[in-house]
Amino acid sequence: MLVWGYNINLCPDGIWCGGITSTCVLVMLVWGYNINLCVLAVLVWGYIINLCPGRAGVGVYHQPVSWSCWCGGITSTCVLVMLVWGYNINLCPGCVGVGSSVLWMNSLSLSQHTHTHSRSLSAHTHTHSRSLSAHTHTQSLSADTLSLSLGAHQNRQQLFFMAASLTGDRIQPDCDLTGRARAAEGFTMLGKRGILVVLISVAVGVYFLPSPINPQPYIFQGPPPLLEGPLAVNTRLQNGRRLFTGQLHGPESFTADQEGNVYTGTLDGKLWRINQETLTLITHMGQDLQECGSRTDYEPVCGRPHGVRLDSGGQLIVADSYFGLFSVDPQTGHKTLLLDSKTGADGVPFAFLNGLEISSQTGIIYFTDSSSRWGRRHVKLEVIETNALGRLLTFDPVSGRVGVLLDGLYMPNGIALSPDESFLLLAETSIGCILRYWLQGPKAGTKEVIMNNMPGYPDNIRLSDRGTFLVGLTTTRFRKLMPPFLDLIGPYPAVKRFLAKVVPLSWYNMLLPRYGLVLELDGEGEVLGSLHDPTGSLTWAVSDVFSHQGRLYLGSTDLPFLPVLEDWS
Repeated sequence: MLVWGYNINLCPDGIWCGGITSTCVLVMLVWGYNINLCVLAVLVWGYIINLCPGRAGVGVYHQPVSWSCWCGGITSTCVLVMLVWGYNINLCPGCVGVGSSVLWMNSLSLSQHTHTHSRSLSAHTHTHSRSLSAHTHTQSLSADTLSLSLGAHQNRQQLFFMAASLTGDRIQPDCDLTGRARAAEGFTMLGKRGILVVLISVAVGVYFLPSPINPQPYIFQGPPPLLEGPLAVNTRLQNGRRLFTGQLHGPESFTADQEGNVYTGTLDGKLWRINQETLTLITHMGQDLQECGSRTDYEPVCGRPHGVRLDSGGQLIVADSYFGLFSVDPQTGHKTLLLDSKTGADGVPFAFLNGLEISSQTGIIYFTDSSSRWGRRHVKLEVIETNALGRLLTFDPVSGRVGVLLDGLYMPNGIALSPDESFLLLAETSIGCILRYWLQGPKAGTKEVIMNNMPGYPDNIRLSDRGTFLVGLTTTRFRKLMPPFLDLIGPYPAVKRFLAKVVPLSWYNMLLPRYGLVLELDGEGEVLGSLHDPTGSLTWAVSDVFSHQGRLYLGSTDLPFLPVLEDWS
C-alpha cells in the first residue's frame, strides 16, 4: 500500500512555494532527489511550483530557466515500491544554499525556501510540526558581487554539513569555497551517493517483488558430451530445402495417410494437409482471428495443435495444447472434442497438452501434459522453473476413460511407441533426458532412464522407416567456455526467481543458438548417428523429425517455413 507524504515549504509570507512528494511503503526507505536548478539553459523535468518575483506558476517544467527568476523543479526518483529521501540542492548564480530535506513516515522535515531580490539571495527555512529550521539572509553589495553575512554563512555551512553527513562525506568547516564551487562539490557528493542508493533501492525492490515461478534446484549429472564419434559435427542437416515459406508458421508435429498426404498443425491454431507442393487448410482449432499466430497471448483463444496422429479409422487425433484432445475429419474439418483440458485427469486439469501416440493394436491414445501449472505460451518459465509437474496419460476413445501412467515428470514432451509396442520412449525436455516406459512384459508399468546428459533438450521422438528413433533437439547444449545456461542456474532457485522477475520471456530467445541437431537412437538409448546444421542455414530448434517415403519433415515451434530433407541416409 502506498502512502504519499508532502514536504511543504512555506515562504516568509505564508505562500506554498515548494514541495517534495515522497512514497513510503511499509518500512522500506527509498532515495530520490529534489533538485532545484537556477542555471541558464538547464532543463529540469518534473512537477514544479515556480515562485519568481512578481509571478508564480504550477506545471510541468520543460523550458530553460533564466538567471533572474527562481524556479523550483522536482525530479523524483521513485523505484518500484520504495520510499523517498530527497536532497534539496539549490544552485543560484553567485550563491548557494544546500539543505537536506528529509521525509520520514512521521513527517519530520526540513523546509527550505530561497528567493531573489535585486540579484541577491535570501534563504529562509521555517519549521512546521516537527520540522528543523534554519534561517539565512544575504544582502546584495553590487550587481555582480554577492557578500554573505557571517550569520548567513554559518547557517548555510550547517545546512551543507547536514547534507554531507547524510552522504557520509567529510567537509572541512573552514574550507574557502565560492558559492558555485561549493554547490558543485555538494552536488557531486550527493550524486555519487545517490547513484549507489538508487542501485541498492532497485535491488531491494526487486527482491521483495513476488516471482512468478517456484523453482527447485536441479543439477545436471555432468557436462555435455563431446561432439565426437556418432555426435561428430557434420552438415547432413543442410542438404534440404524450405517449403511454404511465410505460409506455415511453426509446423510442430506431423503424420501421414496411405495416399501420401502429410498433416501438421501450426502456431496460428490451424490444421493443414500437404500433398507434394500443395498446401490445403483443413480447419481452425479455435477462433479464426486475424491476430492468431501474431502473439502467444492469442493462443488460448486460437488454439495450438501439437501432437497429430491418424487413428485406424482415418481420423486425425489432435492434442491441442489449450483445448484438449480432438478427433478431426481430414476431409471436412469437422471437429469432435474427445477430452476437455478443463476436465483433466484425477481432478487436475490439463495446462499444456503436448506429445501424442496411438497404439495400432488397442487404439489407446498416449499423450503428455507437460505441466499442470504453465501453458504453452509460458514454456520458458516451465523450463527455468524445472519442476516435476508433468504427466504421461492414456485415453480410451471407446470407454472415454483417462488414466495416469506417470506423474512427477520434468516437462514430458514427445513420445514414441516401439515397433512391437512393448514400451514407449518419452522425452523430458527441461532436464535433457529420455525415459523408457514398459507397457508389456515383466517390467510393465516401470520406467528407466536410457539417455541422460544429452547434447541438447529433446522435443518429439519418432520411429523412423528403418526402426530407429529420431529425436529433434529444440535447443543445443554444448560445451563452451561457460557452462550451458540451464546448467549454470540449475542449482540456484534464488537466481531463477530473480531472472523470472526481471527478464522478459522474449529476451531468452537471444540465448538460443541457430544450430540444428537431430539424433538417431536405438531402443537402448545408444546414439547411432546425428545430423547437424551448424549455421542454421536450413533450420534450427528442431521439434519433430518425421520420416515418410524417404523424406524427413523437420518441425519447429515457431519458424515460418517447413524444412524437408530429400535424402538423409
